Amino acid sequence: MDDSKLIELVQQAKHNQYKDANVRDNIWIKIAASLKQPMGDCKHRWKNIRDTFMRHKRASKLPTASARSKKIRK
Repeated sequence: MDDSKLIELVQQAKHNQYKDANVRDNIWIKIAASLKQPMGDCKHRWKNIRDTFMRHKRASKLPTASARSKKIRK
């Protein structure tokens, strides 16, 4: 799966009614069709990308390297 294409499609899919489950499912169906992948795989990969990004973002906010308790993985 092409991560950069997935990220681009998710950014374009912003919708003001995203809280509605039907709207959200339709958005993911369109994303999955564009990538020619199962919807579940696309959602799982997106969650992994988002979680990894947030983990790195939180780690970079720590004041100094000596205060970090975990090693940052690339």
